[in-house]
Amino acid sequence: MVDRVLALIIYTGDHIMRTLEPVRKEEMPKAILVRVLYTLGCPNLTPTINLIEKVGRELGIAVTTNRVLISSPDQAAELRCLGSPTVQINGIDIEPAARGSINFGLG
Repeated sequence: MVDRVLALIIYTGDHIMRTLEPVRKEEMPKAILVRVLYTLGCPNLTPTINLIEKVGRELGIAVTTNRVLISSPDQAAELRCLGSPTVQINGIDIEPAARGSINFGLG
């Protein structure tokens, strides 16, 4: 289920995930840039990166992962980091419930 939802999020990064209907492979982008915001020592960074890469491979999408170390509350606010790790596609958090939040931080 997580892989399927992440695949849909990857596809709909520009469209803010409007639906959970299956996406046809020919509609998937060929490449995508994913930004992962994290804090030093984050135990979930590696599993998150691995899952993003796994889904990309399974879907035949070239995924470039840009890791950004968050080192200050100001940087967290500027980049909209809600916790570690935060995954964004085109600057949009992949967690729909988090998109309207303003509780940025290093945690």
